Amino acid sequence: MSVAPLLLVQFVQPYLPQDHPSGTINTLGANSRTSFVQQTASSGTKAALEVMARS
Repeated sequence: MSVAPLLLVQFVQPYLPQDHPSGTINTLGANSRTSFVQQTASSGTKAALEVMARS
């Protein structure tokens, strides 16, 4: 398990608006674009999140 997403959120937290506390930080990976047989469901879910985040 990677700690990189946690470190990223901790780094950007001071820059997020404080008057509107709800927000989403979406970290995306390469497996949303390159699907592996063992990770089909995970890759599909991540790809769907990526599309929703960009719209």
